[in-house]
Amino acid sequence: MTPQEFVSCIRREVLEQNLALYHQNLNRSLSPANAQEVHWPRMAELYQSLNEEQRLQFIEGIRLVMVDTLSNVLGILDGSTLLEKHRDYFHLTYGEEPQKLNGELQDFFLSSET
Repeated sequence: MTPQEFVSCIRREVLEQNLALYHQNLNRSLSPANAQEVHWPRMAELYQSLNEEQRLQFIEGIRLVMVDTLSNVLGILDGSTLLEKHRDYFHLTYGEEPQKLNGELQDFFLSSET
């Protein structure tokens, strides 16, 4: 696995799939029959009060928070952001492959956001 493949997997399986799940759950909350099944009742209530354009902006806001959070975690793995009490560096590999994956993960991730 290359660093780019790792970032692609993170983007697809964490960002895109979870965002789609959140969007689906919020849209399901619009149906009175499904309103009780919503995991975040206060968020669903807010979402229900919005018009279509505002709902799209709301989902885009969730996406922005997810991108920012993933970017920060990747920055920690890369060593560009250090944890307060843990100043050593991470060495991320995959399976038996000796190639270091981290170092530019945050850059790869953010490059496809612009």
